[in-house]
Amino acid sequence: MKLELEGRPAIEDAQANDVIAAVSELALPAHSFLILSRARSSYVQVAMQADERFVVEYREGRPPGFRIAREDLSRGDVGQLLESYLAGGDAWRGGIRWRAMGGKSLRDPLDTVSLVSASAALAILLMFVLSSRAPREPGTPPADPMAYLAISMLVLLPSLLIDVRRFKTMSAGKRFKTIMTLLVVAMVLVIYCLERGR
Repeated sequence: MKLELEGRPAIEDAQANDVIAAVSELALPAHSFLILSRARSSYVQVAMQADERFVVEYREGRPPGFRIAREDLSRGDVGQLLESYLAGGDAWRGGIRWRAMGGKSLRDPLDTVSLVSASAALAILLMFVLSSRAPREPGTPPADPMAYLAISMLVLLPSLLIDVRRFKTMSAGKRFKTIMTLLVVAMVLVIYCLERGR
């Protein structure tokens, strides 16, 4: 594999220590980018930004290229990604959300599962609200709000677990929201189980 660091001679048969050294040498303005390529049209390119943050792009065989959606990777993240790329295979792409160079995100199938899960939870809560306002036959017990709430929380759980999978790449606000939602779900389910146990 070929390693090119701006301002340095290319290394034709790069090894892991060459890659780590190149990442550690990235600095503005003289060494602001590096390219690790398997072939002319198959490579990963890293560009340094201010505040020691990096943008990563890759291309495999033909356009379009893809860019990482988060453009705030640390030096350590970049080193791990490039070492994995150097080792071969596709593992280096895992755990990172990529988007097309034009800006459109690549669709993760788990995003669809998450959306369906969250929508179903909302639909269950809406059903409860509508059924609680509907006229009832005399002697018919009212709908149990805790049962509806517990069922909707169980349905929402897959969506939250998918979010947790991306916890490392989330913003601080999204992390807080995810943690708080998980706590609420856990609390509702525990209260429901305790009430049912009486």
